[in-house]
Amino acid sequence: MLDWQQVTERLERLRANDSEFKVFGARTRGTGHTWLLAPTLSADEVEEAEAQLRIRFPEDYRAFLLEVGAGGAGPGYGLPALSKEPDGWRWVNDGGDTQLGLLDVAALSHEQIEQEWEEHEAREPRRGDFQLHSAFNEAYGSWRAADDALYHRQFIGSIPLSHQGCGWYEWLVVTGPERGSIRVIGDGCFPVADSFSDYYLEWLDKAEAELLRKYAGDEESSTQPRDTALARLLGWLTK
Repeated sequence: MLDWQQVTERLERLRANDSEFKVFGARTRGTGHTWLLAPTLSADEVEEAEAQLRIRFPEDYRAFLLEVGAGGAGPGYGLPALSKEPDGWRWVNDGGDTQLGLLDVAALSHEQIEQEWEEHEAREPRRGDFQLHSAFNEAYGSWRAADDALYHRQFIGSIPLSHQGCGWYEWLVVTGPERGSIRVIGDGCFPVADSFSDYYLEWLDKAEAELLRKYAGDEESSTQPRDTALARLLGWLTK
């Protein structure tokens, strides 16, 4: 069982040592998680959200909501916060693709999604195959409608985790054969991690390493002795 208290302590150290937001996603052009976490949820709140959404969250994500935060500091520009809004429970600033009404429908595997996209692309109408321009327009319009439907279909049974930039989002699968795994959906659909805990811990490791590298780079370009923040970083990263 993962010690989420230890995760919280690592986040606090990162927040204390990255006041200039050197780590990617902490703050970029006015956006980013700024190392802050949304308040944790109570067990009753999590159960209420699950009942409304007709799902049960994977256990490690559930534990994160209860013990670390409902969103905030995390991969990319941060985790969208699960919040009770006037119209019910939803993820705030999720990019707009979350299919709240279809979370309980089995998600396709990433291989199925990729295959459907390949088959769809192969069916794109070609102008040279039609004698009449109107017939081509009608066929192309139907193909574009199918394109939109397939785009939305790939988010079924998944909840938003982070925006990586350039339209790439990472999602936690909550139904279907790949339940509990993480995938990225952008120009394609690819697996990222087997579980939320693996995904979050990998990000923590990378954030710590990135911050240390950037402090070290600053140090190399300075004539001043190693600053206190870097000394602290070296201390707790090499324990």
